[in-house]
Amino acid sequence: MIEKLTGIPYETHVRKDLLAPLGIHDTQLGQTQLQAKDEVRYYDEKGKTGPSVFPADLKRPVPTPYGVWSLESLDAVGGWISSAPNLVRFASAFDHPEMSKLLDANMLEELVAARG
Repeated sequence: MIEKLTGIPYETHVRKDLLAPLGIHDTQLGQTQLQAKDEVRYYDEKGKTGPSVFPADLKRPVPTPYGVWSLESLDAVGGWISSAPNLVRFASAFDHPEMSKLLDANMLEELVAARG
């Protein structure tokens, strides 16, 4: 929907119109099998494996964090990789509605009211 409304790719829109105004430049979409620079390594506490969902190694056993599910399909609902300071920058962008670089005070008020 974002791509249809803006005419640009989802990731480009998020970077340009949401993250850049907040000074966030090193947040990115994650990938299931490839780790980004400085990304933490994920471990299953019991070393579990499961069948891969990726064509290159479909159904072969892989570590559960790396191929049993697809992070790429979650981009808009949690597939972003960021740092703690950048998460704070994003969250604090809504602390003072009158100073928000993303939404005006009325929009923020509606957003909070809709949450209930």
